[in-house]
Amino acid sequence: MILVSLQVLLSEENVLQKLERGHWHAITLPALAALLCGFFWEMWNHYSYPKWVYCIPYVRRFQIFEMPLLGYLWYLPFGLQCYVVADLVARLAGTPEN
Repeated sequence: MILVSLQVLLSEENVLQKLERGHWHAITLPALAALLCGFFWEMWNHYSYPKWVYCIPYVRRFQIFEMPLLGYLWYLPFGLQCYVVADLVARLAGTPEN
């Protein structure tokens, strides 16, 4: 949200303006892409020898691989963050994304 706030202050197009125009794909596609990548990331973690094990009280019951189901929700804002950063880098490089 900090980068989006900077884009608003600099009067540049941002993801919130795309939502105002009804372009929900600006949020749904990056969030779902990150969720899919997170699924594969956790799958590879599960089958690797040195692996990350999550020990979160009260949510260890519903797991997909090593990650509790609730933990997958954090991939959604991560995908949005990646989208905003990629958009910013593309604008700085002079090739804005449509």
